[in-house]
Parts: sequence; structure tokens; C-alpha cells
Amino acid sequence: MSEVTPFDIPFSRDDWSSKVKDALDARFKHGTGSPEGVVTADIGCQYINLSGGAMTTLYVKTSNNGLATGWTAK
Repeated sequence: MSEVTPFDIPFSRDDWSSKVKDALDARFKHGTGSPEGVVTADIGCQYINLSGGAMTTLYVKTSNNGLATGWTAK
């Protein structure tokens, strides 16, 4: 097997950056207030409530894949 160099990558740095940003945006979300009933995501996604307090800052999507419900405060 030969060594892979940066010149072997079939897309530009800008394309790569865009792909990484899209992937992170899909898994890590943020906003103000609870995401329950508002933010659609897949199970395993995380949401940061920018105006949160104790037990209302971090939410993890634990059920209802692809829907806006199923968020659990952590």
C-alpha cells in the first residue's frame, strides 16, 4: 500500500471545511430555550441552550429519530 499525501485528496480545502462544518452542524446544535418540540435532529445529537441554567443547558436527543421531540436535559 502506498502512502497517501495531501495531493491525493480529491477535493479542495474549502470543500473539506464545508463538509466538516455540515457534519458538525448536523450533530451539534445551539439556540436559546429548550429544543423540545422545536429542533429536529437524530438520536445522539447534542443541543446547547445558550440561555440555560442548572439542568437546562445541555440536551441530548434520546428518542424520536428525525423529529423535534425526544430531547433529554443532562
